[in-house]
Amino acid sequence: MYTSPICDQVTMALCVDTLLFFFTYNVCAIFKIAKHRMIHLRAGGGREELEGLVQVLLLHQKGLQIAENIADKYRPLIFLQFFLSALQICFIGFQVADLFPNPQSLYFIAFVGSLLIALFIYSKCGENIKSASLDFGDGLYESNWTDFSPPTKRALLIAAMRAQRPCQMKGYFFEASMATFSAIVRSAMSYIMMLRSFNA
Repeated sequence: MYTSPICDQVTMALCVDTLLFFFTYNVCAIFKIAKHRMIHLRAGGGREELEGLVQVLLLHQKGLQIAENIADKYRPLIFLQFFLSALQICFIGFQVADLFPNPQSLYFIAFVGSLLIALFIYSKCGENIKSASLDFGDGLYESNWTDFSPPTKRALLIAAMRAQRPCQMKGYFFEASMATFSAIVRSAMSYIMMLRSFNA
């Protein structure tokens, strides 16, 4: 069976995007499980309490390592996705604005829509990891920490300091987040209007 190279490229891009979503979904689940276990950690005093905290912190650390590994492997792809999508949205948006009454503009609108969906997937995945990693810090404060023993409180203090730094998926120069997504869309619209004013 023969498949065209374009179909192969689209399938591969779809698989890579879906795989990123799968990875980030599972990392967020690890952070949520760690938060749940932290909130329900019993203050029994002594060794059992500290061992329970250590197990929760090890789970959180595992989530951080996996998130860092994902961000490291996807860094070049995130950079290319955001940079090239911004350029394509700008130039194709200009063509759409120029050709709008034409039926050919529907093709360009569909292409810009697919670019925005791919960009949204990366942005949402980065935003989910960031918020889930910060939510673990909320779980530390929601726990029954006032009843913990002094050694457990000291370990909890170190964990709280680390939990204030969120996991971020970065593409070298910028973070994959919803704020970046909206900034790219706003910038592209501004460039389109600027190019239209030069063309008029």
